[in-house]
Amino acid sequence: MDADVSRPAAGRPTTDRRWVTVLFADLVGFTALAERLDPEDLRELQTAYFAAITPPIAAFGGSLELQRQGGPGRLHAMAAG
Repeated sequence: MDADVSRPAAGRPTTDRRWVTVLFADLVGFTALAERLDPEDLRELQTAYFAAITPPIAAFGGSLELQRQGGPGRLHAMAAG
């Protein structure tokens, strides 16, 4: 291959290699709880949960991403170093 990977072509994003930590959390009993609670109460509970877990994750440079694949909600927290 003759391409010089150290100089990206115009308009192409550069890439780099990083160590990352990924946390996957699936809340046990969430589906049953969601079926029992009013939507507003469930949202209030989720908001309190995210408020509690966001600061320690952010303290390590992490971020949260809520995914709705495979269930009502799966939380992915990622920190890049």
